[in-house]
Amino acid sequence: MKRCEVCGEALPFLGLAYHPPVCSLECLVALLKNRALFPHKPPDTLEGVEVYPHTRSFHSAFEEEVWRALRPHVTLEYEPYAIRVNETPRRMYVPDFYVPEAGLFLEIKGRPRNMKGFLKAQEMVDIYMISSKWWKLCRKKKKK
Repeated sequence: MKRCEVCGEALPFLGLAYHPPVCSLECLVALLKNRALFPHKPPDTLEGVEVYPHTRSFHSAFEEEVWRALRPHVTLEYEPYAIRVNETPRRMYVPDFYVPEAGLFLEIKGRPRNMKGFLKAQEMVDIYMISSKWWKLCRKKKKK
């Protein structure tokens, strides 16, 4: 059984290995802050990653909910970069959030489907998926 990388508690099996390896929102914040202690390259210096200028707002209420929960604890940038996942035809994958101090992307998905872009991006950058199922389990759990 897998354990939380922060507190060591058992993690529920959700069928996907792409979720953050933590058991609660508090542990996710601790994981992101801990990653800030280690050096990492800015995303736009990585091959295939480009600045993605946009003026959009959140695509879903779930993205906004995650933003509101994490924003008081860590810096979040909304869709600042695009990752080239295919040259021909040129396809870009745009993760929802970037946590600059942790050097990590977060993808927010209600129900994970069509994972090709995510899996290709995962080969190129550090990225975790936060699904609604994982989020509900973590939000229910309160640290003592």
